[in-house]
Amino acid sequence: MNDRLRLVSILLVLIVLLAGFGLAVPAVTVNVQGLGSGRGNVFSPASTGTICVPYGYLIYISLFGRWFGPYLLSNISEVYPGNFTASLYTGTNVSVAIYSSSSLISTGTKTLAGTLQVGYYTNVSINPSIDGNQALNSDFHVTVQPPNYTSSSAGIVSLLIQEIGTGKPTGRYNDYAVLAYDGGLYRVYIVLRCYGLLFVPPALSAGGAVSLGPALLILDNGVKPGNDTVPLDFTEGTECPRQELGNLPVVVRESPFIKGIVHKARREVMEKLKEESSASNG
Repeated sequence: MNDRLRLVSILLVLIVLLAGFGLAVPAVTVNVQGLGSGRGNVFSPASTGTICVPYGYLIYISLFGRWFGPYLLSNISEVYPGNFTASLYTGTNVSVAIYSSSSLISTGTKTLAGTLQVGYYTNVSINPSIDGNQALNSDFHVTVQPPNYTSSSAGIVSLLIQEIGTGKPTGRYNDYAVLAYDGGLYRVYIVLRCYGLLFVPPALSAGGAVSLGPALLILDNGVKPGNDTVPLDFTEGTECPRQELGNLPVVVRESPFIKGIVHKARREVMEKLKEESSASNG
């Protein structure tokens, strides 16, 4: 009888142990790290790039032979990333994040409807809008995420990983004045600051590097002003090679946002012409 009870007790203990093993759930720990901080095979589609931010406009009235401005912008709702070292194809998400004193102040994303060629630019709307001072004193990050995948293998495990890269500021920039309107007697220029970007993680195959020198005022129509004629604190201006700006002047001129700025500038020109006319008649 005692042997039978002992056997039953042992069987009950075994059943409980087996049930416990069957219900056991293994613990899984996931470590998340920033882009470019690990050693995995995650690749950026580009190695370098640029983001251009409009921050002001200039008016040149040939009748007076004088420059007016720069006038800082408010409610800047559009920026221009591009000049990437690799083409970005249809379906690529181009995202912009703007930081001021390490705080995120504005974002924007655009999905490309066509191929963005090497060295070319696109426009991305941002929300909320920023002002001219923020355009000159903020950090601009650009993330590109194409619909492409790369394979990564480790032992018997093989993964398909989507390409993604985040362009961070290099600390270098150029300033450009792009001709936005030519009215014969006067011209309107949009002034942009173009920041250099370095992408992490490294690109799968790096293209040509983007070269950004010290700040220069570069006019799109080839005018080469001196510091005494252009009221901006820059070194001597130089003629802008067309290939350096790619399609940026076209993107700027065709933008409804920029056209609104030009419309405002043209009203100011009319007011200045009236003032000069009144002064002459007086």
